[in-house]
Amino acid sequence: MLEFGDTYFVLDASGTRVFCGIHQGDRWEASFYSDAEALEAIFSGAEAVGFRDYFERGRLAGLICCNGPGSILGIRLALMACAGWRSLPGLRAAPVLSYQSLHAAAALLLEAGTAAPDLFSVISEFRKGRWNRLDVRAGVPIGPIYLDNLESIGALSHPVFSLRQRHRAAPPPANARAMEYDPGIDGRWLHRIPLQRWERAPEVYVAEEPTFVKWTPDRHR
Repeated sequence: MLEFGDTYFVLDASGTRVFCGIHQGDRWEASFYSDAEALEAIFSGAEAVGFRDYFERGRLAGLICCNGPGSILGIRLALMACAGWRSLPGLRAAPVLSYQSLHAAAALLLEAGTAAPDLFSVISEFRKGRWNRLDVRAGVPIGPIYLDNLESIGALSHPVFSLRQRHRAAPPPANARAMEYDPGIDGRWLHRIPLQRWERAPEVYVAEEPTFVKWTPDRHR
C-alpha cells in the first residue's frame, strides 16, 4: 500500500494512449495524456508533469509503473524508462512499484460507481481468441488475472467490462460493455489495488509463458 502523504511519479503505457502523473495523497498534482508513439510520449509526459523538478527538489518518494497486461511495446518502453530513472543518484534507494492494468480498471470502475461491487469482470484481449480476465466480488479481486475464451465470457450473467488496449483490437463478446481507461480521472484508485515492489525494475506481466518448437532440419526443409 502507498504511504498516504508520499509523492510518486506514475507511468502507464499499457493502452492506446500513454499516461503520466504525479500522485500525492489521494489526488493528482499533475497529469498528462498522449496518443503519440510510446517512446516519444513517455519522455514528453515526464517533462510535462514536472518530473525533473520533483526529482531535483527531492520530492519523489518513488516510481509506479503499469507492467501489463496490454501493449507489449508500450509496457517494455515504460519499464525501461523506470529502470533508467531508478539509476539516478537521488532515486537509487527509492521504491519502484508496479500494478496490473485490469486491477486499475476495476478500481476505477468502483470509484466511479459504474460497477456494482457485488460481482463483475474486467477483460482485455490477449491473442488468438483468448482474453485476460479479472473477476471482482464485494469490491475485491477473486484471485489473479487469468486467460479465458469468448464462449465462456459470453455466457456470464454478471456485468463484464472490456478494456481496449490496442488500436487494432478484436471485438469483445456481445455481453461486454466498453469502458474508458482514464487513470487520471481519480487519484483514490491507487490505494485500492495491489502494488508489487521491485528491488531493481519491474518485469513485464506474462499471462502465459511462450512455447517454442524445437528446430530440426526436417521441419525446415
